[in-house]
Amino acid sequence: MIKKLIISSLIVLSLGAAYASEETGIFTGTMRVLPYDSAFGNRDITTFAGANSSYKTGRYVGTVIDYVRLSIRSKLSEVVSIQADPVFSATGLNSTPIFGKNVGEQVANGKLFDSQTFDVAKVIFTLQDGYKVSTGLFRAKLTWDYGNYMAEKNSIMESMFSKATDLGNILDSGVEINKTFSVSNLTLPVTLQLLNGANPYYDQNQNIAWLVKVEPELSGIKLNLALFNNLTTNNSRDLRTAVGAEYTSGPLYLRGEFAASWQKQARQQQNGSTSASAFTKDTKKATGYYALVKYAALSNVNVQAQYSVLELNNLAGVAYGSNAKELDSDLAFTAEYVYSPDFVLNATYTLSNYSRKDSDAKAGNSSEVLDFNRFIIGSRISF
Repeated sequence: MIKKLIISSLIVLSLGAAYASEETGIFTGTMRVLPYDSAFGNRDITTFAGANSSYKTGRYVGTVIDYVRLSIRSKLSEVVSIQADPVFSATGLNSTPIFGKNVGEQVANGKLFDSQTFDVAKVIFTLQDGYKVSTGLFRAKLTWDYGNYMAEKNSIMESMFSKATDLGNILDSGVEINKTFSVSNLTLPVTLQLLNGANPYYDQNQNIAWLVKVEPELSGIKLNLALFNNLTTNNSRDLRTAVGAEYTSGPLYLRGEFAASWQKQARQQQNGSTSASAFTKDTKKATGYYALVKYAALSNVNVQAQYSVLELNNLAGVAYGSNAKELDSDLAFTAEYVYSPDFVLNATYTLSNYSRKDSDAKAGNSSEVLDFNRFIIGSRISF
């Protein structure tokens, strides 16, 4: 109830400010174009009955636009501003392998506007002493590496770590407070978020979540310390944490993070029966980490290498054995040519291995391995 009153009050204030304002806004955006995208590799499966199969396949994708993010900014007054980043993405257009299909066989009639969401849609109040209070929809950025947005910044490869909704990729709505503190040469940005905790588009009134994030920076070293906790009135609880560090020295940039989550009563386990009603629930767990090194080899050429690992125990949502596990690793090498700040060419080569195992499976596959290479040529165009 308190949360609803806070959000309602802020929305009313922002609407009043918008009505009275004569300021103009700024409209920009970014699109990702892939002239070439290919994946080739093996899929090895063992069925629950013990039969083994291996398939060597691949897929080439011609020129597609698979991602567009618009950015709308409007300063309504010295205190109130609006930010909205609608995102449009395509499903099935690229060559990313998926479980349940051979490499490259997940062909779909995807369209750019198949998936639409917001990375940000909020009203921002800039207050005295450097405080910013926002209300609306935003990413609860537990980690620095999350989904499509980071793929604009570093490479056109999205690792399984960055896409994992069980780790740092959280979309929710609520209230956010930002403040950067300074102590001698130390800067300390702090983010506090009070969130719906269940759905980014409406408040179910029985859930509440909060996120605390601090990012101290000193002498070129920046740390990320974040904690997310989703509290509910039932037995379920979603606890996530992340730690990371980044370092910049001239042309060299280093970054690494570790993240983990424990979602109580969120994994369905079917206890040796194929009956849909014969299941219990236990804790769904996820852990992951990555390391990234980027080097500005020339004034307009960057090279980068990244290795990431994601481990889950929830598989496709149902587990039979207590040892059910998914383990995904991506090793990516990237070369980037910065023609201008608004036009960047990118070539990325990845070596990936995704595996699932459930020794007690009573249906489908007890193990599945996707071992593949992927090569992407793409560009990021800003407008």
